[in-house]
Amino acid sequence: MKASSPGGLPPAILLEGHMDLLRDLRGRGVPLVAASSYRRHPAKASTSITGSELSPALWDAAYERWFESAIARYEGAVVFPLTEDDSWWLDGFRATHPETTVRTPVPPREALRTVTLKWELYQACQAHGIAAPATWLARSPADVRQRAGDLKFPVIVKPQSRCGNLHWGRGEVANNAEELEESVSWALSNVRFRDEVADPCPDVRLPLVQEAIGGRDRRIYHIAGYLSQSGTWAALAHRKLLQFPRRFGNGLCFETASLDVALAERLVEMLRAIGFHGMFEAEFIERGDERLLIDLNPRAYNGMTLEVERGLHVAWYAYLEAAGELDLLDRELGKAHQLEDRQFTWCRKLEFGAMLASQLASGGFTPREASRWVGWYRRNRGRMLDPFVIQGDRRVGRARLRFQLSDWARHPRRFVGTYARRESGR
Repeated sequence: MKASSPGGLPPAILLEGHMDLLRDLRGRGVPLVAASSYRRHPAKASTSITGSELSPALWDAAYERWFESAIARYEGAVVFPLTEDDSWWLDGFRATHPETTVRTPVPPREALRTVTLKWELYQACQAHGIAAPATWLARSPADVRQRAGDLKFPVIVKPQSRCGNLHWGRGEVANNAEELEESVSWALSNVRFRDEVADPCPDVRLPLVQEAIGGRDRRIYHIAGYLSQSGTWAALAHRKLLQFPRRFGNGLCFETASLDVALAERLVEMLRAIGFHGMFEAEFIERGDERLLIDLNPRAYNGMTLEVERGLHVAWYAYLEAAGELDLLDRELGKAHQLEDRQFTWCRKLEFGAMLASQLASGGFTPREASRWVGWYRRNRGRMLDPFVIQGDRRVGRARLRFQLSDWARHPRRFVGTYARRESGR
């Protein structure tokens, strides 16, 4: 079945219905298909969705059969990943099924590997003059004991990648040599990766040890944008204010920020050098006047609506390049260099309320801290964006409320670990 718009635009398949992607692509004449392993995913309720797919879970044996049938039904579709796992899987499918000519805004294999494996990313930063926190690969407990005397504590122990990671943890803080050895030993014994990732990249099993910067007052600065295959690029910046869980987690509250043009240019130079093109979001931790790279997302990201509302249409650019509309892409990117500096905040309001109440109950927030966040919300709600609140599309918000409350009821321990866990907890 050929599913396309009257103007001939191929459909876009949004894996797990990323809401920021939906907001950017809606109204452009692109047929939008929400594909999710959740029957009642909020994106499927959107009035902008022209097709809906119930997929198996990623990595299940049945997923490939479903995917092949989906791209056959939606001829020429551009497939958008939600996570690094989706990107890794799509890259593998693209490599083993070249006859299908899958259209997807996933960067080339070597570039994808560099930006999703943190040790390789750190080495790329070192080679191309991008500052990053001091980092080393922990190969064994003996290696840790040998190096511990040279470290300034606290340090962070974290897995190299989220790709194929079979453990939920994103890292923990070690305050002394004993805790460091314990954390590394635990990670080496317990953090496992799928064979699809670990077989071609065996070092992914080794945890990273990284200097901890900023403590409770750490500031995270993001440069987000698009780099086309021809080398044209555009970017904007925002700053993360709060995340869930508190210590290592997804962005919960963001605000717009001025773009550090010199840093953006160095970042783009590095991306070009490693063969990367596509959408990107680079995270920098701030230490005084320094900005040090700690992560790089080659996909849609939390807070993307901040860029969309200011005129940087990252998903639209990715769609155009994947669909082969290169002249239009260059014209669109050219417009993005003349954007007004409009100010917004971004907040997942439902999770914000859950975080505020849970942190206050657990002692993670003092009453004064909770009051400060309430004040922040009140001051900014007139310019606040929520990815699930879409003008003229109220069904999304209602469906999302039912979906999230049901998920919290089914997984109470996950709720507590995500929202009530104190930032200082290990």
